[in-house]
Amino acid sequence: MCYIRTDGAEVRKQGGLIPADAWLGLARELLDAGTLFLLLTGGEVFLYPEFRFLYENLVKMGFVLTINTNATLIDGDTVNWLKQFPPKCVSISLYGASNEAYGALCGKTGMFDRVDRAISLLQSAGITVECKTLLTPLNVQEMQPCLDYCRERRIPCELASYAFPPARKTGNRAQVRFRPAEAARCQLEIDRLMSSTEEFEQNIRSYLEKYEAGRRQPGTQQQGLSCAAANSSCWISWQGHMTPCAMLNEPYTLPFQQGFSAAWEALKVKADALLLSPECSFCEKRSVCTVCPAASAAETGAICKASRYHCEMTDALISDMKRYAEAHHLEWRNTVP
Repeated sequence: MCYIRTDGAEVRKQGGLIPADAWLGLARELLDAGTLFLLLTGGEVFLYPEFRFLYENLVKMGFVLTINTNATLIDGDTVNWLKQFPPKCVSISLYGASNEAYGALCGKTGMFDRVDRAISLLQSAGITVECKTLLTPLNVQEMQPCLDYCRERRIPCELASYAFPPARKTGNRAQVRFRPAEAARCQLEIDRLMSSTEEFEQNIRSYLEKYEAGRRQPGTQQQGLSCAAANSSCWISWQGHMTPCAMLNEPYTLPFQQGFSAAWEALKVKADALLLSPECSFCEKRSVCTVCPAASAAETGAICKASRYHCEMTDALISDMKRYAEAHHLEWRNTVP
């Protein structure tokens, strides 16, 4: 993932990169099983030595492809090549809207200019682009500039304030991210900037109504995954581990050894056995808290433990919304059944 860099020696130690021909063999099994959409991500996909060969053959198989990239390696030659086999979308991680912002977060100078040029080239070629920005204390001031940049270019923009801990990172696990209350405050500001006042206030009403309704209903033990993970989607790592989602290391199966269909069926059984912690499942804030098994595992090291980060973030979000509602005379309590 984006916050992990594995050097060549470590990659070789872990078995090396899987060759494109092997990926294509697995892709044929995916196709036979009815798969249509593939997301190619990393790391940085354009660093994979056989990326063009792999991509072209996936297109010829009929897959609808999305590419995740930081766009710093996309030049005119790359865009001319992509024009022959346009993806459904190129999804770009946008770390800021200036070279200074990129320098502060990534430690590299001149990177925004490269990303900006890549976006211009892609748009000129008629290739669909979207941007996603993860905000941290080092680039939070880029919230409005990133929105302005994308709006000027008519590019869909998604901002987020919650960063998963580096669950797969070895060695130093230090990470720059918001404290829980800061993440909540930032998320509320993102919602405000991306909505009209009417929409923003309606979102607050809906959230608080959902919270109050959830408090009055008994919780149930959450089993399995309630999202698309291991229901209609999966992730396959560079090492060949198939997991329910990008943020879960376990459970996993081995599609290269087992075959995709067998690995998929085994993964569904394992995913169905996952249990969110009773503390989370029966919490009065469960209806509005965003915690999930993957977040619990990343935050605590175990799916069955409660994430204190999410507890504090949800508490802060509820408090911030209540303060806004009271200050702006929004009625919401009386609308709850």
